[in-house]
Order: sequence, then structure tokens, then C-alpha cells
Amino acid sequence: MPRKRKSGLSKNSSRARAANVARNQESSVHAELRRQQQAQLQSILRAAETPLQARIRSETQAELQAARRAIETPE
Repeated sequence: MPRKRKSGLSKNSSRARAANVARNQESSVHAELRRQQQAQLQSILRAAETPLQARIRSETQAELQAARRAIETPE
């Protein structure tokens, strides 16, 4: 009998693994610079989005946060 295929949901892509390795090897100065660049990019993208896009993004984030909270174990 053939092995049951596992879902690929938990697997990282090779690109994601490479980015993770790069982040783990970078210095704190480079990490801070990368964070600042990412924050600047996000602010530019959010300034350019329409009110509809902003509402959709906000709703999507709220749904994701609710799902994360639902699976948390109470302490």
C-alpha cells in the first residue's frame, strides 16, 4: 500500500528557508536596517492604498488574529 501523502501546508519553500538562514546569520546592525527598510516600504504601500483596500486589509488581519487567538492554549 502506498504511503499517505502529507499536506504541504507546513512545509517551507526553499526561498523561505534561504531567507530564514540569511536572517539568522545577519548582524544586529543589518537586522535593524532591514526592519527600517521594511517599515518604510509598508508605509509607502499603505499610503498608496485605497480606502476599500485598507478596509479589506484590516478585516483580513482581524480574521487572522481571531483565528490565532482561537487556537492559543489558555495559561
